[in-house]
Amino acid sequence: MVDNSVPPFSSPLAQWGAWGIIAMIVLFIATGRLIARQAAKDLVEQANKTTEQANRNTEQANRTADRWQTAFEASDKRADLYAQQLGEVVAALRSVETLVRESSRRNGI
Repeated sequence: MVDNSVPPFSSPLAQWGAWGIIAMIVLFIATGRLIARQAAKDLVEQANKTTEQANRNTEQANRTADRWQTAFEASDKRADLYAQQLGEVVAALRSVETLVRESSRRNGI
C-alpha cells in the first residue's frame, strides 16, 4: 500500500498560499484595514517614548557614574596627600628626636 497523502505545507502550492496569507495580513495592517492606523501610530509613538525615556535614564546613570568616579579620584588624591604629609611629619619628628637626644647627650642629661 502506497501512502499518497501529502503533509500540510509541503507542496509548493500550499507554501505559496501561506505566503499569500502573510502578505495579505501585512497589507491589511499597512492600509489600516486589519488594525486601525491610529492604533498602530499610537504603538509606534509609545515605543519611541519608551526609547527616549530609556536614553534619558542611561544618560542620567552615566552622569551619576561620572560623579562617583570624580569623587573617588579626589578622595584617592586626598589620601595620597595625607600619607605624604604624615610621612613628612614622622620624618620631622625623627629629626627633632635626634636633636633632643644629641642635645641631652652633650649636656649630660
